[in-house]
Amino acid sequence: MHPPEDALPGKCIVCFSRGKLRRYAGRITWLRASICPACHSRQAEPLSFILLLISMNGGPDACADVAAGVVSYSAPRYVGWDDIRVLYHEQIGDMLSLIEAELGPDYAAAIRTGRPQRMH
Repeated sequence: MHPPEDALPGKCIVCFSRGKLRRYAGRITWLRASICPACHSRQAEPLSFILLLISMNGGPDACADVAAGVVSYSAPRYVGWDDIRVLYHEQIGDMLSLIEAELGPDYAAAIRTGRPQRMH
């Protein structure tokens, strides 16, 4: 039996707050996670997933037409596409370095070049 939708444990997948959470059913990710009412009402998506998807799709300029309406949370506020573009350039290098350290250079290179694939 599943807990009631507004009583899930853990933290919000977008803003990491605790409190009344519901099942996350975002447009971008397929994860089983929880989301708070504020992020849910804004249709906010996890920033790290947005940044990786931008990288996998050729960078901010290549996907601006489909990502312009994306919303996320970067403490202390919700951010839209213009801020996400700036955050992408500030954070993607560190994220890809972490992926390289954890999963290997081939996987990170595939994401960097916009050709992700399952690496063996």
